[in-house]
Amino acid sequence: MKHLTTLLALILSCSMLAQGPVEFPWNPDSDGDDFIGVNDLMALLGEFDSVFSEEALYLSEDELSAMYDVGTMNFLDCQIACKNLPGRWSMPEFEDVTVTGQQMWLKSQGYPNNNDKALFLTDFPSVSEAYVSHERGCFCVTKERPKVEYSYCEGQNIQECANSLTQDGWMPLNGISFTGDGAAVDYREAQAFWRWAE
Repeated sequence: MKHLTTLLALILSCSMLAQGPVEFPWNPDSDGDDFIGVNDLMALLGEFDSVFSEEALYLSEDELSAMYDVGTMNFLDCQIACKNLPGRWSMPEFEDVTVTGQQMWLKSQGYPNNNDKALFLTDFPSVSEAYVSHERGCFCVTKERPKVEYSYCEGQNIQECANSLTQDGWMPLNGISFTGDGAAVDYREAQAFWRWAE
C-alpha cells in the first residue's frame, strides 16, 4: 500500500507539471546557473507533451534576430517589460524592426528628451515623437550573438600554415607559444587563430 501511494503521488505531480503551456521566451537554463545541466533537463521534461504556440514572436528573414510583442503600454513600462524578459532583450532601434505595419516605441540616443517625448514607429519607415505617458505598441528585440570559430598551427615551422589561415580571414590570437626542452628535435611552435563563423 505504501508503494502504491508513493507511485500515485509521483504520477500526479508529474502530470501537474505538464499541464501549463510553456511561457515565451523560453530559457533552457531554468535554474539560472549559466549552465545547461540535469536540473534544466528535468524542468524541460516537465513540459513534455504540452502545447507551445507563440503568435507574438516574429523572426527576421535571416533568423538572427527576433521581436516579441509585449502589448500596448507607455514608454517606461515598455522599457521595464523588455528588461524583465529572460535573456538579452531590449527595445528595438529603427534598424532592428522586423515587424512592419505596427506602431511601436523605439529606443534612440537622446530619448526620452527634455519634453518627455520618445520616438515611435508610425508607419514603416516613418518615425515620430510621442509623450512617454502615451500608450503605443511595445516590442522587444533580441539578436543572436556572432559565433566564433578557432583553429591553430602547430609544428617546427608554422609560417606556411599561418600565412594560409590569415589569407582565409583568420586572426592570430595572442602570441606564438613554444614547447619542448630546448633541443632542436623537441622544439615546437603553436599559434591559435580565430574568425567570425559563417
